[in-house]
Amino acid sequence: MAKIEDQSKRSLEDWEAKLAKLQQSVLSMQEQHDKEMNALKEDLKSRHSQPESRPEQKTPQSTQQKYSAKKTTTTPTESIKDVPVDYHAMLATYERTTSSPYAYVFMMWGISPINAKALGWRPYLANMLISAKLLRAHGSTADMIAVFRMDTNVIDMTLPLYDEELLRSMNISIRYLPQETPDFNTRRGSSFFHKFYTFGMTEYRRIIFLDGDLLPLTNLDYMFELTDGPNAILKPNVILAGIMEPCNTGFFVVEPSKEAYNQVQHIIRSNWETAGYEKKFDMVNGWGHPFLDGDHWEDNLKQGDRWEFLHSWSDQGLHYHMTKYVMQNVTQILSRKIIHFGRGPDGSTIEEQVIPVTSRGMSPLKNFSKVHYRFFPWFCKKWTGANAADKDTPYPGCVTPYSDFEHFSGKRKVWKIDVPADLWVHMPKQPQSSIYLWYQELYRLKKDDGLDIQLLLEAIDPEYDWNKVVLAGPPAVEEGA
Repeated sequence: MAKIEDQSKRSLEDWEAKLAKLQQSVLSMQEQHDKEMNALKEDLKSRHSQPESRPEQKTPQSTQQKYSAKKTTTTPTESIKDVPVDYHAMLATYERTTSSPYAYVFMMWGISPINAKALGWRPYLANMLISAKLLRAHGSTADMIAVFRMDTNVIDMTLPLYDEELLRSMNISIRYLPQETPDFNTRRGSSFFHKFYTFGMTEYRRIIFLDGDLLPLTNLDYMFELTDGPNAILKPNVILAGIMEPCNTGFFVVEPSKEAYNQVQHIIRSNWETAGYEKKFDMVNGWGHPFLDGDHWEDNLKQGDRWEFLHSWSDQGLHYHMTKYVMQNVTQILSRKIIHFGRGPDGSTIEEQVIPVTSRGMSPLKNFSKVHYRFFPWFCKKWTGANAADKDTPYPGCVTPYSDFEHFSGKRKVWKIDVPADLWVHMPKQPQSSIYLWYQELYRLKKDDGLDIQLLLEAIDPEYDWNKVVLAGPPAVEEGA
């Protein structure tokens, strides 16, 4: 009996010793975590107060030759830091430099590098790289900027170095939005409000926003030229109607201003109880403007006098409200017509001019577009919507500027579609579709620009044999063939 008690006593002592050791280990880990968090906070403060100092990035020779970095000048940051915002401040940590009065902006949010399941954001990063490559290959001289917001549940303030190096190798500047509060993050439509960060980028005269799943098919710089300068034929702000909404925020042109940025932040705060909540949104008054006396919204299929269209309660409704009823200085492009909205004598929004899109999709903008890839899908043949009787009314995807990009929206993500087995069969002719083009350009990021895209490929499909088709490249053409 005494022997058993002695063994039990020793066993208890052993467990107490292990527990004490474990507690000490936890305390040490907590101290280390607190130390790292404090260091991160200090680092973030310093990065807000002064430009970030980064080592010079060594890029492959082919990339240097094609996309040599432009000489940059630092621009003051007062246009953003003076904006009075609440806890959802659209401030960013970045080194602000400009080399052009115009910029393309890509954006991603909710990124969690430590979560393997969240690596689904890397295909969007691949699309940014391909988009920048295509834009510059076709002559764009505008700046390229990628804006990121890390997930609220991670302590990572930036992307992994691998991803940052890929972006910088393609001369894409990187900016970071602050992590937002859990209250903001839990709303289904609220994260889309990050797009209004572009309204405050006053170091640029015009911004073209491109969704992370949108692929440009040509140089879109002509949209800068058509909205700015003595030869402008469009308003400074441009929105495109979809088939379910009067303003699709996958693509838009905006003239940044301090006033517009303050106004949109004020509207978000004033409507905070319903902003981003579909079921709570006021479908009559919308964002502060009820449709009265014949006023209405219009998309490529229909009209309406209530705020009932796709994402009216989120970014698309707010963007439409801001540009048409607050800024009162916007061009809306539809498949059938182009409408210039302005401010009337009584202060209300009026249609200043309506320009019809002529038969067979001959938009007045077509002559300004130099599309290198024409992908006319089946729905370009005839209009099959509400105006089926109008045989000459084109589908929006066949009209400039709709035809100048491919939007892989919803479930149509190109990286979720099987790689075409005949990817290289039709070379050197035009790719069969935008899907072919995307995978061919993905290959060229490695072949022509020397980028290490292995982790991007693994994020798209870790099981697929990328060497079999994509990385195999086009078949060698024999001399004299």
